Amino acid sequence: METTVSGGEAQFLRLSCEEFITSLEHFQWLSLSRKAYLQNVDLSTPSASNVGAANRAFRPGTVLYRLLSGRPEDRRGAGFRRSPRVQSLCRLASLIYIHAVLWDYRQSLVSTDQYVSWIQSHVEDTSNWNGSIETLLWILLSLGDNGRSQNSKRVRFVLRMMTIARLLSFESWNKVNDILFHSLVVEDSSVVKGFDLRWNAEQIRAEITSDWAPGG
Repeated sequence: METTVSGGEAQFLRLSCEEFITSLEHFQWLSLSRKAYLQNVDLSTPSASNVGAANRAFRPGTVLYRLLSGRPEDRRGAGFRRSPRVQSLCRLASLIYIHAVLWDYRQSLVSTDQYVSWIQSHVEDTSNWNGSIETLLWILLSLGDNGRSQNSKRVRFVLRMMTIARLLSFESWNKVNDILFHSLVVEDSSVVKGFDLRWNAEQIRAEITSDWAPGG
């Protein structure tokens, strides 16, 4: 079913689509850079604190790993219920937000280390929240990075990225989730064994624009 879009809407979606693709490329590049750095540095040195903190926060067994990698939870009997679709949306939005912060701080080992350590300690303090992916997203969007920078720009970025992501096919949605999640898990290569993290930018463009119809 085609969706009629105006010239202005089409231009916004086209620019957002290119931003989406470019951002995925940036996030993967940063992940590969961290992996390469990890192979050639002594993690016990102060200069390696950035990579060490990222590994500790997102390795298997941590709260962040469980929330960002897990399947939608069965909420029967819980204090509140959210559909698997809502959980899936919150998970992808959380992944995008975290990557956006890591990209912003790619030039600063200290700032990256402070952010990753802060979010890890915050989510592991279970007295502050109910341990759901929805609450994690709320923490990310509302608290930013502990008040150290303006968060509204990142929130708008996440909204644009999610606008594009919701136009993807089910298969491409899952592929983007896999790429973003496994780009965070840089410590243990066995975690990503069996996952094909390659993706096709032209396919994503085609999926996003396939239902557009010119409007007035």
